[in-house]
Amino acid sequence: MKNLFLSLIIVLTSLVTNGQESQYFVPTYEAQFVLDSLNIPYVPIPQRNGTQPIYTDGQFKRSIENHIKYFSNNEFDFYPTKNTPSIDWGVFSKSFVFLNELELSTSLLYSEFNMKVIGFSKINLYGGKYKSVQIIETRFDENNQYNTILLLETQSGFVFFVDLVNYSISEYK
Repeated sequence: MKNLFLSLIIVLTSLVTNGQESQYFVPTYEAQFVLDSLNIPYVPIPQRNGTQPIYTDGQFKRSIENHIKYFSNNEFDFYPTKNTPSIDWGVFSKSFVFLNELELSTSLLYSEFNMKVIGFSKINLYGGKYKSVQIIETRFDENNQYNTILLLETQSGFVFFVDLVNYSISEYK
């Protein structure tokens, strides 16, 4: 409960902050761990646009070339801006069946703060605990922040956010 409260405070504080300059955030450590374990060479926005170095110390080496080859259907705008086409999180997430009330509450919070989806890739997984992993790039227009969210879908069709608040790394093994 303490972790949930702390995370909520951090999210709300970052949403209320009104900065003129774009802010780019990489996926959580847990999300990057999952992507590495699945050998998905996703390169986050701040690493694609050069504001941060490319994450190369994981199990799976990331590179711009591997990202472009893997995501060859233009799922992600390479350098997103406020002009990048988007869809409201509330509309985008309507088809999801969340694992529990906490996940649903997180989704509703994103809708309340007018989060926009600017890129998306659903990757089907075979022969394991999960049916798919979904990489979702987002933008908060009010404070010009960009982020990446990772959802895992269970074999029964429920989705949950991959983050420190709800799931620990040991649960993926």
